[in-house]
Amino acid sequence: MLRFWNSDVLRNEVGVLEAILAKLQGRTL
Repeated sequence: MLRFWNSDVLRNEVGVLEAILAKLQGRTL
């Protein structure tokens, strides 16, 4: 399960999206 705070999403939107994509692809960061 991935959990992001709203402030993290607003500050680091690209990083959050990359983390979600990596999770969906079964990769670990």
